Amino acid sequence: MPNICGDTHGGGGKIYSFHAIDLGRTLYDPGRNLYVFYVVLRNVVGSFKFVAEVFSNFNVNILHIAMDPVTHDVAEGHVHFYVDFTDSKASPEDVAKALEPLVVKVGYDRPFMEYPDFIIDNYHFPLRVYGERAIIVLASFMQGMFDEFKKIAGSGAEAMIWNLGYMGGYRGIKGVTEFFEKMAKRKLSSYEIVKIYLTALRSLGWGIFEVSTWNEADGEFTFKVWESFESAHIKSKRETPQCFFISGVLCGVVKGLVGKEATPKETKCIAIGDEYCEFHIKYRQY
Repeated sequence: MPNICGDTHGGGGKIYSFHAIDLGRTLYDPGRNLYVFYVVLRNVVGSFKFVAEVFSNFNVNILHIAMDPVTHDVAEGHVHFYVDFTDSKASPEDVAKALEPLVVKVGYDRPFMEYPDFIIDNYHFPLRVYGERAIIVLASFMQGMFDEFKKIAGSGAEAMIWNLGYMGGYRGIKGVTEFFEKMAKRKLSSYEIVKIYLTALRSLGWGIFEVSTWNEADGEFTFKVWESFESAHIKSKRETPQCFFISGVLCGVVKGLVGKEATPKETKCIAIGDEYCEFHIKYRQY
């Protein structure tokens, strides 16, 4: 896989390895006594420290934290603490009372009172990504849907899947461009924008993207994708490349940034045994 962050500088190290994160929004710890605490914190240095100390003083273990990112101009942060009372002699009421003087608001709950060791996060709705409503869909669901669509529609399914990706890539890159031009007030090159967009796709679990070639003058673009969600389930199980959706996304990105239609060729794919998927994209010749 590609290097993530580049060289280290000074005495501080940078992150070089990936760590999977579970977004399932559930917590199951058999036989334990779990609660969710909802706390509104002032956006000041040390607010988390005060809350953590209260839980620690009552021997309550913090298992998970769910919250929105906050910036300097946001006065308060809304935080859900998933905590374990199994080894504590205190009650949730005791902890809540101890927290009250330190926070703006505090409450506690358990989604299923009859199942104290099982929590589903039903406190956050709707879900949002970059300000837009989002849903979490398992990669296995998408993979299965694509595979079934190919069985039903035959070769025509590949073109339709490609067009869905194209539409998504075009709209996505336009959204990123608009953000930097209108909100961030920054003028970035097409190459800088595409790198930011593809990094965002990685943060959403689509794959690990690398721009190998970005040549607008000659109309040649090359992308490498490690662990593409579209083919990860069929590694080395196919005879031809299978990333039609990702291919469409990348062509939509080129169209959105450069304004020209492009044609793709997937020359490598993990579905046929390659280490990564590789896409060569060129301006369409009319």
